[in-house]
Amino acid sequence: MNYALRFLRIVDATPVWMSVVTVTIGAYGGVLVWIDPGSVDDALGMLMLWQMLAASRGFARPASAGYFDPLLVRESRRSIAAAHAVHAAAPVAMAWAALGAIEALNGTPGPLAFEPGRISAFVFVSAAAWTVSLPAPRLVTGSLWLALIVAAATTRFGIEQYAAMLSRPEGVAQTAQAVAFVFVCPFVMLESVLPARAVLGGALAAGALASIACGAVYIARRNYPLEASL
Repeated sequence: MNYALRFLRIVDATPVWMSVVTVTIGAYGGVLVWIDPGSVDDALGMLMLWQMLAASRGFARPASAGYFDPLLVRESRRSIAAAHAVHAAAPVAMAWAALGAIEALNGTPGPLAFEPGRISAFVFVSAAAWTVSLPAPRLVTGSLWLALIVAAATTRFGIEQYAAMLSRPEGVAQTAQAVAFVFVCPFVMLESVLPARAVLGGALAAGALASIACGAVYIARRNYPLEASL
């Protein structure tokens, strides 16, 4: 896996502009949290939003263009899948961990960046964005996901569903509805008073594991016939 990571850092290097955006968002969030510890969820929300795009790297198109041929013939497909997932998610994940460290250094008891519900949402976003993007060009699936969230947040249906999550008594039907909503919009996990929060966090963690497994199966079983590079 170490060879695969080194290979991907060179052949599938992160564009400079994306690295600049990651550093800028992380630095801004760090300053924001240091000055006002109560604004940590704003900083975490920015990182989660950016991860939807950053983790949408795509795999099939560069593989079919022959860029990954030395890797595909040397490493196992499982190792390649694991390395590609880490390669896609690590930069923003490190910024997220840095915000948690800043919270701790600032004397915040129980940094929110390390709270299980928020971590499960971030891991789910990272895994789902990576998996769904594998057959597509870079950034496309993350952009579509963001468009879906914006549509939910700006329509009566989405607003009503969110209000129902906060007001309805817990029950099987209500919990199932909340799980479906949180899969579409994991940002609601930044709301501390969410009913059935532990259940929703567990569902997101399970969804992340399922996403990673699906991504690994896709990379392992798909053939990559050479196509013209676009």
